Amino acid sequence: MFIPDRMYDTVYDIPKEYFTENGIKYLFVDIDNTLVPYENKTPTKENLVWFGKLKELGITLLLVSNNGEERAKEYAQELGYKYKADMKKPLIKRYKAFMRENGADKDNSMAIGDQIFTDIASAKRIGMKAILVKPIKDKESAFFKFKRIMEKPFLAIYKSREKRRNKTKREGKI
Repeated sequence: MFIPDRMYDTVYDIPKEYFTENGIKYLFVDIDNTLVPYENKTPTKENLVWFGKLKELGITLLLVSNNGEERAKEYAQELGYKYKADMKKPLIKRYKAFMRENGADKDNSMAIGDQIFTDIASAKRIGMKAILVKPIKDKESAFFKFKRIMEKPFLAIYKSREKRRNKTKREGKI
């Protein structure tokens, strides 16, 4: 439940083939620290370019946030993208409702976020693929420092699996 399917430094590093090979039509993306730092109120130029590339691939972008309505709306409103604030991730009731509202299901959807215990856990509980990206700017609070320490064993498991997967590919066993 806490192991991402893939890890990348940023959303911009995810190869477009990963989306197409997995039949992704809906992409649920966390806002804060995944797309922009907490203090950024609006999308960056880099965000807008990436959103355009997703649209070209036929992917519907849906923004999800544990932050309040005002924060999510402020980021999403000029984009015209649908969003859901106060998601209460890793709980999945609101997430599933947002998926149903938009015609998404676990097989044609993917989630991207910067936190294992919220973004990745909620996606995996639903049964969809999940990508973990590095936080753009980590918070300095004791709570976030503790959370990052607690993530380390799961990151180690991912890295071990990825190492085995790459070895298998090199040996031609896939």
